[in-house]
Amino acid sequence: MGGHHGVAFVPVQLHHSSLGLEPLFRQEWRKQRGIVNGIDAQIWDPSNDPMIQYHLEGKNISKFKTRNKRVLCEWFGFPYDAPLFSFIGRMVNEKGVDLLPDTFRRFIQAGARTSFLVLGTGETWTENQFRSMAHQFPGKFNAVIDYNEALAHQIYAGSDFLVMPSRVEPCGLNQMYAMRYGTIPVVRSVGGLKDTVPDIGEPDGSGRGIRFDQFSLDDAAHAIYRAASMWHNDPETVTHLRERIMAANFSWENTIEQYFSVYRDFGAHIEAVTVQLAPETPTPKQPKAAGIPPQTTPTAQPAPAKAKRRAPAGKAEKSKK
Repeated sequence: MGGHHGVAFVPVQLHHSSLGLEPLFRQEWRKQRGIVNGIDAQIWDPSNDPMIQYHLEGKNISKFKTRNKRVLCEWFGFPYDAPLFSFIGRMVNEKGVDLLPDTFRRFIQAGARTSFLVLGTGETWTENQFRSMAHQFPGKFNAVIDYNEALAHQIYAGSDFLVMPSRVEPCGLNQMYAMRYGTIPVVRSVGGLKDTVPDIGEPDGSGRGIRFDQFSLDDAAHAIYRAASMWHNDPETVTHLRERIMAANFSWENTIEQYFSVYRDFGAHIEAVTVQLAPETPTPKQPKAAGIPPQTTPTAQPAPAKAKRRAPAGKAEKSKK
């Protein structure tokens, strides 16, 4: 939930359109406490994630990003010498995805040295816009209209930037996954996105990404322009920013400590308890695939299957983002 919009542990983001409860939230603002979600740092671990093609070795972030980006560029026909912007998620109104087709077109039609990749399913209009763009702008834009967990992990590992133009976002997880893998978030300043992604322009040096305020084509395009300019003209800042965001702690352990702190403020006595878990069933290895199904990537030219660099399977079991 957003750090300034939670009431106890109720995920309330908006001070408006809260079904008549707005006056109560304003009256009791002193009791409000927001705690952002956490991520499973063992599953989302770039050093041993079985769903990505190359793992993080030690602190060699540059090698990790370079090798995984080359995989995406090979699969989707992108040039390597351009920043890669990606979107992953549900293509629905609250995620603001309908803003992206025209935003991306502005850069592509202007001849900007940028590449764009989207992964997800949702509203028919948005899906069809992305399908059309994939045919119209090969080498600049591509789309996978599908839910594909393995490909999502690879996109987090190989992209330069993740775009999240949400209309509303009580917390958001994708920006945390992205930062865990060294992908810089470009987000709208709303809810948990504002809480977890300080802008790189902050004077205290706490920046983790690039933010824009208004849900408009101009604001979103300006944020992407800032990101692309930084990638082309200031690679040293990109390097430092990747180091900073990969060091951020978004684990559930950190989140749980914040919950404990709230209960302790109420006088509760909390002690750690050791829980004996049942042995886990071994997870089957991801099936080897020759490439991404052509019906989901109309312009992609995936590489032949290799021992290591294989394209992910077409569809994974669906779960909610």
